[in-house]
Amino acid sequence: MGARGVGAVLDPVRGTSPQEGGALAPVRPRRRRTASERSRRLLDLLPARPQPLSLEPGADQAGTLSLLEEFVAGDLIAGPATGRILASVLFTDIVDSTARAATLGDCVWAQVLDRHDAIARSAIRSCGGRFIKETGDGVLAVFDAPARGIECAKRLRSALSHAGIAIRAGIHTGEIELRGEDVSGIGVHIAARVAALAGTGELLVSRTVKDLVAGSEYAFASRGTHRLRGIPERWELLSVR
Repeated sequence: MGARGVGAVLDPVRGTSPQEGGALAPVRPRRRRTASERSRRLLDLLPARPQPLSLEPGADQAGTLSLLEEFVAGDLIAGPATGRILASVLFTDIVDSTARAATLGDCVWAQVLDRHDAIARSAIRSCGGRFIKETGDGVLAVFDAPARGIECAKRLRSALSHAGIAIRAGIHTGEIELRGEDVSGIGVHIAARVAALAGTGELLVSRTVKDLVAGSEYAFASRGTHRLRGIPERWELLSVR
């Protein structure tokens, strides 16, 4: 699958507020304090000696409590999203994308990709998933439950079919590494390999996914065990009906 970089730069929005005479003046956006600035400001507000929290009316505690909230929340928000999590990883791929691109030409093919991406983002969002990135002629997304990933793939397959776009899809559930806005790890590679083995319009999943959704409404047909390129051992793959 080819790589297609997508970037967007959003200009800051200038707000306005009323002045005398009805004129509007720019509102200067509030700058978020850095962690070190919040730390220094917090120390300035705290008393030199520990004091019991006063509940008397008029006690000036709002500033301290507000800063405490900002100090904690700011560190949590500013911190990078890293670490390992358990997630269901979905890869999709447009079938025969290279041949179609050559037939349609770059301009028309770009419109097909735009349509595909819009439908994919909508399906991922509606199923509670996290869109990670486009993969040139497909998408990568993660979900907190395998059933949500399956439902998203089925919706996406149906919607894109009506738009004249055939896809294949693969899902695996396992631990992955969070790397800011991206993900990595063996679990991601397994999902990609599963998707690569799917046929036109097919949704393939690893045996792990089937076991985790036991008792659900989904039906599966075994596709046998396979060697996934670069992955140890053989893996049983199943097609979602």
